[in-house]
Amino acid sequence: MHVLQWLIHLHHLSRMGWILLQSTLRTFQRCVSRVGKWHGNPQGGADCCILVASERGVLPPGGARRHHRQVQPASSDMEGARNEKVLLAFDFDHTLIDNNCDTYIYKLAPGGKIPDTLKALYRKDGWTHYMGEVFKYLFENGVTKEDIFKCLCEIQLTNGMEKLFNSLPKGKSECIIISDANSVFIDVILNNFGLKHHFQEVFTNPAKFNEEGCLTIEMYHHQDWCTLSTKNLCKGHILGNYIKAREKDNVAFSNIAYIGDGTNDFCPSLRLQECDLVFPRQGYSLIEYIPKMEAEQNLKIRAPVHPWDMGKEILDQVLLCCDKCGTTQIPVPRLCVPFETS
Repeated sequence: MHVLQWLIHLHHLSRMGWILLQSTLRTFQRCVSRVGKWHGNPQGGADCCILVASERGVLPPGGARRHHRQVQPASSDMEGARNEKVLLAFDFDHTLIDNNCDTYIYKLAPGGKIPDTLKALYRKDGWTHYMGEVFKYLFENGVTKEDIFKCLCEIQLTNGMEKLFNSLPKGKSECIIISDANSVFIDVILNNFGLKHHFQEVFTNPAKFNEEGCLTIEMYHHQDWCTLSTKNLCKGHILGNYIKAREKDNVAFSNIAYIGDGTNDFCPSLRLQECDLVFPRQGYSLIEYIPKMEAEQNLKIRAPVHPWDMGKEILDQVLLCCDKCGTTQIPVPRLCVPFETS
């Protein structure tokens, strides 16, 4: 009987203590709330852990996890400011590398030659379809993935390119590749030289090895709007889309340098403004194609044209642009679109 009375008495004391604890916590929360409001937080609690009482003890809202209500920092005047850079857009074959990676692997074919019947496909269906048939021909003659990779790793960079990439100011420059090669070849070669991290994007024909081990390739896109470009790759269109995408990331380009060698590099070069730079490689078709297209079709490139042979000649001009980055007016629209119909 005495034990029962003692238990009843203990229950009443425990209940009274619990009520007192709840009352104390409510008072504490009101004080914290007022302090928070004094410091400019209308919700109270400048940076506090809000506690609630439960019959199992003192817990944060939602159970055992703590919830912090933090004051958000005031928006900075610099928030939303554009990040201005110099964009370098590179072709790949005979530009970044001193060879054509597609034709270089011909040496893996029997006798080191591609049959004339295959070469006829290039004239009929275009380069991408032709290279797909070349890859199939190599596979049927026992050429493996490893053979192709080993062959590609023999290709050298164009003189001065490695120094160019290692010398560019990273905060003020950005590099991309726009190439009619393929994703597998470019990836292998960039990795071989440890250069892949220098490029924000690589735009090229997608390729992969199928389950049997044969390399396959697809067109980057199928375009019918640009008469200056092949049906599988309009480099000017790709460049324009990239600039628009970067604008959404709040990145603007005070200068654009296009570096190439072939006639398919004319389209992106034609779209550049007076503040930009075109670098046609000496001894290749683009440097002769530029005055030819101006004379015959009145298609004049607005940007200054700087012939080059080594990476240092490109680097010297680009570094001058980087020094002025953020101090020059960016043209609107950013690119010229003189002939595209869709």
